Amino acid sequence: MKKYFLSFALLAFFFTSCKDNSSNTSEMTTDSIEVNNSSSLTAPDESLTSLNELKGKYPMEVKLLDNPLVKSRLEKLLGDDYANFRKFWMVETPILIEENILYATGCEQHNCAANQYVLEIDLSQNNINVYHFGADVKSYVEKGTIQLPKGLSEEFEVLKSNRIY
Repeated sequence: MKKYFLSFALLAFFFTSCKDNSSNTSEMTTDSIEVNNSSSLTAPDESLTSLNELKGKYPMEVKLLDNPLVKSRLEKLLGDDYANFRKFWMVETPILIEENILYATGCEQHNCAANQYVLEIDLSQNNINVYHFGADVKSYVEKGTIQLPKGLSEEFEVLKSNRIY
């Protein structure tokens, strides 16, 4: 087992050391979407599956954003934008879980159309995405874009269409 882990670690090191780190941000002009990809290879964290029990609860109620399994990764993923994410995550929806994807939203009180966040966590693939809707859409993608199941995808499109242009 150690032999396979060491091989995987060496392979991961090789690929990450060959990566061009000149810029982590790219823009897509068609949707005004800014992508911040902090794709870092990490060992699978089975403990994210424990978040399945949070379905239907509010993120603040269960301290989701302070959960050590989530918080450090959000800080790394959002970088300088983490402070605003926490500051404006005030009015929130209950946690939805569909096909092992955790989905929750939070927004600035009385200003959701201009300042809305969507948190997506693929519990089985150990991946986190965050979207910020406002005048434009910023996406923060940890290991790749999470493919949402139909119900969550429809919810996401509604939020996207409600933003201020």
